[in-house]
Amino acid sequence: MYVKCGNCVDARKVFDEMTERDVSSWNTMIAAYRRRGHPRQALALFHQMQQTGLQPDQFTFSSIFQACAKLRALEQGMDSHQGIVERGFLSDVVIVNTLIDMYAKCGSVHKARELFDKMPQRSVISWNSMIAGYAQNGVLDKALRLFDEMPEKNVVSWNAMIAGCVQNGDVDLALRFFKEMPRPDVISWNAMVAGYARDGLVEKALETFKQIRLVGLKPNSSTFAIILPACAKRGALEQGIDIHQGIIECGFMSDVVVVSALVDMYAKCGSIQKARELHAGLVDQGCKYFNDMTATYCITPMIDHYVCLVDLLGRAGYLEEGLNIIIKMPIKPMVVVWICLLGACRSHKSVELGVFAANLLFELDPINAATYVPLSNIYAELGRVKIKVGALMEILETENVDPYLPILQLVERGRATDRVLDLNIPVQDEAMGWTTSFLPAFDAPVIQTQEDAAMDE
Repeated sequence: MYVKCGNCVDARKVFDEMTERDVSSWNTMIAAYRRRGHPRQALALFHQMQQTGLQPDQFTFSSIFQACAKLRALEQGMDSHQGIVERGFLSDVVIVNTLIDMYAKCGSVHKARELFDKMPQRSVISWNSMIAGYAQNGVLDKALRLFDEMPEKNVVSWNAMIAGCVQNGDVDLALRFFKEMPRPDVISWNAMVAGYARDGLVEKALETFKQIRLVGLKPNSSTFAIILPACAKRGALEQGIDIHQGIIECGFMSDVVVVSALVDMYAKCGSIQKARELHAGLVDQGCKYFNDMTATYCITPMIDHYVCLVDLLGRAGYLEEGLNIIIKMPIKPMVVVWICLLGACRSHKSVELGVFAANLLFELDPINAATYVPLSNIYAELGRVKIKVGALMEILETENVDPYLPILQLVERGRATDRVLDLNIPVQDEAMGWTTSFLPAFDAPVIQTQEDAAMDE
């Protein structure tokens, strides 16, 4: 019951209280973590399962490969690949499909193709996984060749090609597939809107957005999250107001991503008062939900709930309120809470509070690059200091800081000698199931497994 309601916390409590657990019990909990966006916890539970001596089955590995794909955890995925070889599961089409998807998302598209070529029988999902893998990795020529060879195409096949073309900057080719597609769905339209917006073709993005309803489709939350930044870029306040009305009509005013994009649009179009009203509404609604947990539903907030609340307050500029929440927490604040506040301090250029948060982080976790980088950027953006890449790297190397460096981006700030590291990573571990810097560019094609279909029934 808890799993179907998406309540992983209470589901885990029930799971931990079980005196006996079979493979199905472990699979249900692992799949719940994976489906609810907690891939690290799914992998941790899988390792715990292995320590009990219980043998995983096909459903276990299916969830694990998907968790590895989400985390880009190639090494762990390869270890699990060896596990299915030893157990003779390579004849299972569903397992191999998830394995192909994992290798492709981890960037090992050649390994994915090896598996695909060795399959005695392939399902539509097999073809879609391989096509999407090529497209996502920028190998459009091979994706196109495989798409042409595909015996039977469905909407996911077409969307994989459209999304791949958009991701690789070829909107013209995406448009060709879009026009040839038998019945484009809202995901197809979203991809085209995103493609035009990315290329700076705001008018075409807005025109395509308007056509979605004209063809009888209903925009989803991602549609609005895509088009609002285009309005903001163009300063199209009037169109933004119309879109705001559409959001209300479609019932997405409770969607944090959509409303955040709406706030950003109003602010960049010069309607600061409207932006403030919307952000205040989000904060009030979020605080109400948080209070309702204990007052109405008797649910004790966990650390991830506090992180969400601090993030909400921080985004709206209520930094001192966020600090008070952390100080008054009945449980010991974890590193992630302070990183969340530090990120908000950077966004709102609050040096004093940022330094305070950073000092506490240095004590809690002195080798975390997620502390050094945003703090350096707070100073750099305000012009107080110029931290060169070499100097910061020397600090990081001295402290043996390594985990985040592969996903930090170098950006130019003036001359090449004045470069600083710009943080472009989520400040929240994926095990909590959310990030503070997520705004979808468009809907990626979703490949549903048989396990997902069974869980949905």
